[in-house]
Amino acid sequence: MKLTWRPNGWHWLWIVISILYLALVATFTMRYWTIIQGESRATTWTIIWRMALVWVVPCLTFYALGSAAAWVWRSLRGRKL
Repeated sequence: MKLTWRPNGWHWLWIVISILYLALVATFTMRYWTIIQGESRATTWTIIWRMALVWVVPCLTFYALGSAAAWVWRSLRGRKL
């Protein structure tokens, strides 16, 4: 868009309004990005904790079941029928 000089000063007013608008957009963008970045980090940590639990809980469960089965096997192996 070509801005032409207007003798009554509207040209300068248009430049000032444009600069203020760009500053407002830049401020809004930075604040919005900060919020999105914080939420993204929180979501990332939530996903990491859930995936850790998905792996750790079954592993501990199978370990406990294996220990219990070994304990029963050891106790039954020593008995003479």
